[in-house]
Amino acid sequence: EDFLLTREAGASRIKNLFFTERRTSMKIRQPAYFSVWVLSMFVLLAHGDCSPYCLWYSKSADRWVEAFPIGNGRLGAMVFCRTSAERIQLNEDTLWSGRPHDYTNSEARKHLAEVRKLIFAGRYAEAQGIVDRYMMGVPRFLQAYQPLGDLILRFPGHEKVTDYKRKLDLGTAVVSVEYKVGEGRYLREIFASAVDQVLVIRLESKGALLSVEIGFSTPHSHSKVVAEGKSLTLLGQWYGTGKGASLIAGVKGPGISFCAALEARSKGGKIEAGEGVLRISETREITLLLAAATSFRSYRDIGADPVARCKEYLRKAMKKTYSSLKSDHVSAHKRLFGRVELSLDSNPALRKLPTDQRLLGQANGVCDPGLEALYFQFGRYLLISCSRPGCQPANLQGIWNESTAPPWGSKYTVNINTEMNYWPCLLYTSPSP
Repeated sequence: EDFLLTREAGASRIKNLFFTERRTSMKIRQPAYFSVWVLSMFVLLAHGDCSPYCLWYSKSADRWVEAFPIGNGRLGAMVFCRTSAERIQLNEDTLWSGRPHDYTNSEARKHLAEVRKLIFAGRYAEAQGIVDRYMMGVPRFLQAYQPLGDLILRFPGHEKVTDYKRKLDLGTAVVSVEYKVGEGRYLREIFASAVDQVLVIRLESKGALLSVEIGFSTPHSHSKVVAEGKSLTLLGQWYGTGKGASLIAGVKGPGISFCAALEARSKGGKIEAGEGVLRISETREITLLLAAATSFRSYRDIGADPVARCKEYLRKAMKKTYSSLKSDHVSAHKRLFGRVELSLDSNPALRKLPTDQRLLGQANGVCDPGLEALYFQFGRYLLISCSRPGCQPANLQGIWNESTAPPWGSKYTVNINTEMNYWPCLLYTSPSP
């Protein structure tokens, strides 16, 4: 709540990170929005030259909080940028535990007058006791935001690599990773398109042929993976055991259904469907399109067809070339991200360092205002990626979660946290998206 762009109003808790006693120049071209979660600091700390709005590292992500977040408001992913076994953890913003339920406590109205009387009499503890006993929802706790699963890409022979670099360009919302194996150079690009509602993965090689095995995994036991032709599909349904978790109510039985569907395109080479996997070999260019959806229609209705939704997303996206998909995605992102430019006096040489080294350097007294501007823009990038018109609002973790029982359920704590996600958005622009 103290994340403000004024020296006078900036909170002392983050003064050492953002506005230390030095001369800085700051230019805000137009107001815009941003939101920063704990996730942003972990990613900055994760393990050449880069644009001012670029995070880059010389090693892949070991932990989930070190992966790069991408999202189109509805579909989110955490990209680990690993070489031999890439993990892309997936979320869809309507995938939750439980099922439609009326939380109304039938006893609440009967005790409302008594509670009011006690409050007006200053007998607050007694009023609170009655509220806790008769006026809380049934059950008291809510449900949890759920992970969809993981997309796994296995590259044989890529265990030992050289010249490794991964980066997230905030200005284009594109993740890229490149490295060498022997004389072969390999490049990946991944982005989540809001225009076409798909996750796009591009694989390229130079000096060597490219082979990959593609599979899905999910923490949800009621699921299956089907490979056919050039398609790979994950089908599943949330199913509760009846046991609750911390701040999460227990529900027994089936809930929402979900689907992730992938289509592969290859320039030459071979595409083969195996048991739950696709294998692509002897090629130099691969494009993967991934759609995801659930059976959610509204808080009262989870009877939609997620497979049909995925097919429709893919049908439209498959009509485009990779260049068109990327160009449309970047243009749409820049219309939002490009609303604000923050310029602070900075040493260009520091941008040649990996982002984690810059952050550790600042902790040890290195003056790096450019890192502060990058952190500010990363917050804006996160809100753009997890909150778009027509999608669900940003929850406690935005749109990214790998756990079936996340902290505080990764839900909407509307007494304060939901509002905090959007406060800066309201300060620096109209409430959009």
